[in-house]
Amino acid sequence: MAQATGSLSARWPSTMPSGHRTCRRGCEGWKERLFLHARRTHRALASAEREGRLQERIRFFCRPALLVVDEIGYLPVIHGGGNLFFQVVNARYEKGAMILTSNRGFAEWGEVFGDPVVATALLDRLLHHAVVVQIEGSSYRLRQHAELMPEHLRSKASITPPTLNAPSRPRGRPPRNGHSSATA
Repeated sequence: MAQATGSLSARWPSTMPSGHRTCRRGCEGWKERLFLHARRTHRALASAEREGRLQERIRFFCRPALLVVDEIGYLPVIHGGGNLFFQVVNARYEKGAMILTSNRGFAEWGEVFGDPVVATALLDRLLHHAVVVQIEGSSYRLRQHAELMPEHLRSKASITPPTLNAPSRPRGRPPRNGHSSATA
């Protein structure tokens, strides 16, 4: 698999299958990868900062070609965790690929990280060169017991692949003599 930079951000309802399993399957071709839960990442960074080893920990997170951070926004980010996570994202920016999973939309990231300025800076770096995949659907774990769920909690959305936008301008060599159709 070719080395790539940029990020993939996948967002789905909290009732969908674990991002862990999804990302593990999608990352099998990467030889150097690191998979972490967001909460563990924030705690490791905070601990390293207290011990005076923050730069060492950031370098550790920058080593693998692919860094996967799962469950962003599922649990609250510890105080200052957004700033610490930004340092990792900034250090990896345009140097290594990242996959992030979240059940929260980007508009909620200011609340997730406790600071809209940090969230904006994170999204600025993450979404540049990114592919965003939004997955909607009913619960994977509760699919056999859907009749037990209250109607207002059931998701009626079907899972659809993302649509690719057509190029905004024609590609290739321009036509000769300014004509829009080529003559043979």
